[in-house]
Amino acid sequence: MAQAHTLSASARDMLGTGSARAIRREGNIPAILYGDKGEPVHLSVVSKEVMKELETPGIYSRIFDLNLDGKNHKAIAREIQFHPVTDRPQHIDFMRVSKTSKVHVFVTIDFINEAMAPGIKKGGMLNAVMHEIEMNCAADSIPEKITIDLTGLDIGDSIHMNDIKLPAGCELPHPDRNDTIAALAAPKVATADDGSAEGEATEEAASE
Repeated sequence: MAQAHTLSASARDMLGTGSARAIRREGNIPAILYGDKGEPVHLSVVSKEVMKELETPGIYSRIFDLNLDGKNHKAIAREIQFHPVTDRPQHIDFMRVSKTSKVHVFVTIDFINEAMAPGIKKGGMLNAVMHEIEMNCAADSIPEKITIDLTGLDIGDSIHMNDIKLPAGCELPHPDRNDTIAALAAPKVATADDGSAEGEATEEAASE
């Protein structure tokens, strides 16, 4: 199993809007744990710990260790509801996972070595079409991120799905598609002709 991030949790018996508000006032977040042939469990998790996890991209591909009443439950966050104004998490759906679980996740892409790309040295711009890669993984094989090395990338070069080596236990849900992940575009340069033509047109209009 991939290294889990621990979240403090406690079971809750009271349900409903009023109970959820009381939980949030206490600095916690209402949640539910389901899946892996187990009964759904209503619980709450510590808001401060969740906010810390949200500071790092990839929360939906992360294994969590829910410490619930002395027993640990491995899970991934399936859905997080946010407040429309404050953007703070209001409710979390967790799904249990085991070593044999197969999960569908989106893993964050990390582009490295931009300084080693000749195209960027020439002023080119990296156009990232994707910031995450969709994949199916065994629960113990979910990567924290997918690293893409830009060393040697020149203007006009691009990176596609088939160029990525996935970790063992992971596979693409659409292996027949070779979508573009990123491309290195030439720098946009404003030409002198554009400026002079605009100036000439202005002068002609003024003389008329």
